[in-house]
Amino acid sequence: MNMKNKWLALTAGALVLMSATVAQAALINGSIGLTGLYTVNNSDLTAATEVFFDDTFALGGTGDFTGISGAVAMANSLQFEPLFTVIDNPLWSVDGFEFELTSLAITNEQTDSLSLSGAGTVSKAGFDDSLGTWVATFNNSGSSFTWSSSSSVPDGGATLSMFGLSLLGLRLARKKLMANS
Repeated sequence: MNMKNKWLALTAGALVLMSATVAQAALINGSIGLTGLYTVNNSDLTAATEVFFDDTFALGGTGDFTGISGAVAMANSLQFEPLFTVIDNPLWSVDGFEFELTSLAITNEQTDSLSLSGAGTVSKAGFDDSLGTWVATFNNSGSSFTWSSSSSVPDGGATLSMFGLSLLGLRLARKKLMANS
């Protein structure tokens, strides 16, 4: 192998190693549904300020949450007025996934129904922490609530950018070799 080809091979190898060092674990993708028993501190949900959770179960999920079912470890309570507070974050955990609640908004507040939504971070060993959105719906019977959380994969722009930079570096190295011939 002549000197030009060795230099080109070394440059290509270095670019591949550089792109490999910025690789990350996969983000969590998919959605999960939860249901469970609860009590609210006021039967008129327009005056309610806190929800207390009892038994909670995973209904199943999609993507990385596929196959999840069974008992969920749920925080004791969620205070939403006057200030948003989660007692014992993570709010829920099941099969190694945990959801840390970071924001809260009341999206529907009526005498007999209450909907909350917001954002948080889903985590699990082997994955990168992933941003997720959530929605919870409650009624004044206290019999069961529904909760859905989802997180999505980013567009991959960083990976594509790194690949493009690697190709550009190879092209420039080749031009330099050709110019020195």
